[in-house]
Amino acid sequence: MAGWCLVGFLVAVLGSSVLAYPRVTFPENALRSHNRIVSGWEAKEGQFPYQISLRMVNLDGRVNGCGGTIIHPEWGLTAAHCTAT
Repeated sequence: MAGWCLVGFLVAVLGSSVLAYPRVTFPENALRSHNRIVSGWEAKEGQFPYQISLRMVNLDGRVNGCGGTIIHPEWGLTAAHCTAT
């Protein structure tokens, strides 16, 4: 029984280490600064009525932006790091 546990443990550890470093490639233009998502396109006004844009001004005057989703007429859902101080 202990032998099978050891085999299972080794398979899990070795398998996760192989999957931890997948090969990722990016298009050439991904390294340049853009104002849109890589391979994205311009959206028409009203095309995504459930999408929100959060714009927050820092104390030093810089503007941070995050997206979110309308989940209720008075509520939006966004990622936690968007509102962390």
